[in-house]
Amino acid sequence: MAEIKIRDLDAAVVKQLDQMAREKKMSRESFLRQYLTSIAALEETNHLIGKQEEAFQKMSMGVFELTKNVQQLLTEIRE
Repeated sequence: MAEIKIRDLDAAVVKQLDQMAREKKMSRESFLRQYLTSIAALEETNHLIGKQEEAFQKMSMGVFELTKNVQQLLTEIRE
């Protein structure tokens, strides 16, 4: 497994992280592992949501164009 070291982190930040870990009854290492994993998962989720939004927009435009074409065809048939 990969190892990450962070140097020169402000002592107040470390204290806050330790407090957050303690509140969850976790070690600092476990807390940070879980937190970093969550950040990575959130980033991937946001990426997938963006792709879904793009696909939805394309589908919406396709439905709009199809509706317009069907309406035009119906008008031509009625004439």
